[in-house]
Amino acid sequence: GRFWAPMLRQGFHLLAFDAPGFGRSHGAACQTIAWRDWDADLVLMLLQAFGAQGRSRVTVFGQCMGGAMFFRALQKSPETFAARHVLHNCTIGTWPQELPRILQSKGGGMKSFWWHDPDHLREANVYREFTALMDRNPELCTFVDLQRDREI
Repeated sequence: GRFWAPMLRQGFHLLAFDAPGFGRSHGAACQTIAWRDWDADLVLMLLQAFGAQGRSRVTVFGQCMGGAMFFRALQKSPETFAARHVLHNCTIGTWPQELPRILQSKGGGMKSFWWHDPDHLREANVYREFTALMDRNPELCTFVDLQRDREI
């Protein structure tokens, strides 16, 4: 679309992954419970198939469960991922405690955006954790609540 085409024209290589049961993929909605234990492996195998695993070149634009899949893959293979990432309404049950250390070791960080809706509440652990990460390490994380239209 309008966002990705300019990146392609500038020479970036893009891989868009649409998880089963989400977006335009076929499958039962919210079937991630069935394969969540292997989602990091799935991400890493896809990156390996395209020659990107272990090369510190993968920047992630993750949305919702895509952010969770990224966090699990990052913990499993930090050497695969670049220094900077962008997330939107990232959800994950268990916050990756190693995240600040991994980001610091890469000299990077992330920008995370939040849009409050019935599936993405401000009471979610991820909302609290991004807020806390930005408070503790603003060089590692910028967290923006889009409806409040300010960085928090």
